[in-house]
Order: sequence, then C-alpha cells, then structure tokens
Amino acid sequence: MTRTYNWRWVSAGIFTLVIGTAAFYYGATMTFLVPGTPGESFFQKDRVIFGILPLLAALAILSLAGWLFLRSVKGSAVSKSTTLPTMIAYCILGAIGALWLCFIAVAIINHQ
Repeated sequence: MTRTYNWRWVSAGIFTLVIGTAAFYYGATMTFLVPGTPGESFFQKDRVIFGILPLLAALAILSLAGWLFLRSVKGSAVSKSTTLPTMIAYCILGAIGALWLCFIAVAIINHQ
C-alpha cells in the first residue's frame, strides 16, 4: 500500500504555507524588532494592528496550510500520526524555522 498525493491540494498547501510564512515574518518583525520610544506601552494601536494581527492571521493561514496538506494525502497507508494537529504543528514549526533562517541571514548580511 502506497501513499498517493493529490498535487492540486499539495500546490495549494505550498502556496498557503509561503503566504503564511511571509505573514508570520512580517508580524514577528513588526511586533518584536520595530523599536518604540522608551517608556511607551507595548500595546499601542499601531503595534497591535501591524504586528499582532498579522501574527494571528499567519497562524490561521498556517492552520489552513496544514489542513490542505492533510487533504492532499490519499490512500490507506496514511500513518496514524498524520492528524490535523500534527500537520498544523509541522507548518507552524516550519514557519518558525524559516523565520529564524531569515533573521540569521539578515544578521550575517548586516554584519560589519
């Protein structure tokens, strides 16, 4: 028994994974790396709109990508560990890994 993949679902999952990773990168950068003035409150309108909301949207998009990847697998050889929470966790961990790789690449490029 082999796994077969529906490549339309796989390509849709890859597309949403890329979009979710970009939104995660944007939200994390705006939330944690854009400096504010000293002594100001962390929960300001601009920081919430441009930082925290994209992070939450990225989590929703990455959950959608996990669901699409789960839908792409057909066949009776699907392992029991291939569940929706597992696929969502893989997508979120992949986005976090890509985020760290981007931060490391920017740090290496800007090193003087």
